[in-house]
Amino acid sequence: MVNKLASRSSDWPPGEDRRRAFGQYTAAVGKAMHAWGNLHEILGQLFVVVTRAERSIALAIWYSTESCEAQRRMLSAAVKANTKIILRNGDFKWFFDQCNELSQRYYDVTNAPSSLYLGNYNDGNAILAVSYIYGHPRANNLSGRKLLVEFDLCERYCETLALFAAKMERSLASSGDDSWPHRPRPPTSGLKKIKRIHQLCESTSPVSRSPRAAQSMKVLRSVDDKGEIK
Repeated sequence: MVNKLASRSSDWPPGEDRRRAFGQYTAAVGKAMHAWGNLHEILGQLFVVVTRAERSIALAIWYSTESCEAQRRMLSAAVKANTKIILRNGDFKWFFDQCNELSQRYYDVTNAPSSLYLGNYNDGNAILAVSYIYGHPRANNLSGRKLLVEFDLCERYCETLALFAAKMERSLASSGDDSWPHRPRPPTSGLKKIKRIHQLCESTSPVSRSPRAAQSMKVLRSVDDKGEIK
């Protein structure tokens, strides 16, 4: 469990620790948001191919709304209306289900309030973690979860779906010349990548460990097999 919240100025860690904690958090937010935006840019290209409309017109329709959910609904409607790809409807349904599941997770992790906590790691470093103080619904959805792990999962989930969407777009654009892609396996935990870093760090001595690896070790501590805060 988190030890205590930095509620008083005297409780706050040194500036370097604060900058490290905020730096890890803001970098994770930025990567997740970039991956989410890139996914929907690729979906826009898929929309052009599925609608078979003039490119400029299709993109004007796609960007007529600022809602990512509305864009995905438009793409889903276009897929259902395109009789030439009816045999692929099962893959598209699976794809949209994955996108909707990811959407919930993405908005939870990027909109949940966070606070600076002290002494969560074995070395006593501060971290930014989900703040449950006022009962924010999105914070409650992340109960017991590690923010950095959740951000990592969202980023890789977006990248996985974006690659699949790009392959579908290429296959449809080539009129079947390219083989239809297989459904990818969505990442089930942000820990797979983290554990690989952990093994790398543990396999090297403190002397030979790079600064980046040493910093990764700090991030890895206190994460159990379920990605929860110890």
